[in-house]
Amino acid sequence: MFSPSALIIDVRDHDYGLGGCIQNAIHIPHFFPQKIVNRVNNSPFIFIYVYCQCGLNRSVKIANILRENCFGKEIFVIEGGFIQFSDEFRQFIV
Repeated sequence: MFSPSALIIDVRDHDYGLGGCIQNAIHIPHFFPQKIVNRVNNSPFIFIYVYCQCGLNRSVKIANILRENCFGKEIFVIEGGFIQFSDEFRQFIV
């Protein structure tokens, strides 16, 4: 699924944990963009996956911020967010 050398960031806020979380994801709410940027820049991982509940607003906003501020990183939004991911890959939900 994800490379073992990837950082997965859950940027949900009030809906964090609804239905579970993607295995090995860290949680930093989207309203702390500088904290997310710092975490990514200090991470040894090159591949960064960001998700929110639906994959439409919060994760896209954060991914754009990361692309502007985190050089040498590959930033991806998990399309369909947690809802679609959990429907398709239940075995990776904790």
